[in-house]
Amino acid sequence: MGYAQNGEVQVYSGEKKSFTLFVNGLKENDAPKWKVKVKNLPPGPHHLRVLFQAGQTSTIQKKINLAPSSVLTYEVLLYENTGRSWYELTQVDSVLKEEIEVPVIQDSSEIKKLEKADVIVDSLLEINIPDPKIAEPKGVDSLALEIDTLDQAPKDTNFQCKNPLLPVGFELVMKQLKSEDYGDLLLDKAKKMADENCFSSIQIMEIMQLMQFEVTRLEFAIYCYKICFDPVNYKFVEDAFEYQSSIEKLKESLYAKPGKKSAIK
Repeated sequence: MGYAQNGEVQVYSGEKKSFTLFVNGLKENDAPKWKVKVKNLPPGPHHLRVLFQAGQTSTIQKKINLAPSSVLTYEVLLYENTGRSWYELTQVDSVLKEEIEVPVIQDSSEIKKLEKADVIVDSLLEINIPDPKIAEPKGVDSLALEIDTLDQAPKDTNFQCKNPLLPVGFELVMKQLKSEDYGDLLLDKAKKMADENCFSSIQIMEIMQLMQFEVTRLEFAIYCYKICFDPVNYKFVEDAFEYQSSIEKLKESLYAKPGKKSAIK
């Protein structure tokens, strides 16, 4: 898959509320901003999460599908109905740019001025994306397909393993798991793939959604915590549970207090 087909996602707050953007569980801006652009995203499904500064508003999550060579722009909008209000990511047609008056171009010097203005505007939105390299997910059928992964995890204790699978590689993993009907065999296969690959918290959540029983989801969530790419984002995993009691059991297992035995060894 060539980089020419990669696209962009832009998110901004019309109210200029500062936020941190996560794409597929990965933090995209170091400091909270009211507008963020993410470049060089491969086409396919992606999971967006907008985390606002404390006290501004609740966290927003949205699943999107990025077409090849496309640019998607989302605005954080306030909705109200029957006495309640909430924020959502809403796709807008226009690409976010600072307002620039475009004069009638007379000569090449005018063109250079406009090009310089575009560079300044893009620098306001741009963030750093690790250079990709080619890798292939383990534990799946061999296919003649190039798989994009991140070059390496940031040197941070919040990251457990390197080379997390990006969506196109994860689709192959999901295809293999969906072919397994029996619950215990699905769990065993999912654990094996978790050992062989580097799953993000969101990917673990999506695998859990394939599992029929709550107890199976809980066992898999506990198993993966110590080997997932970004345990700092493990709150995503809680979305796969049907019962609050399962979330409480997960937290008790992962974050055991002194005097209690944790399920994580």
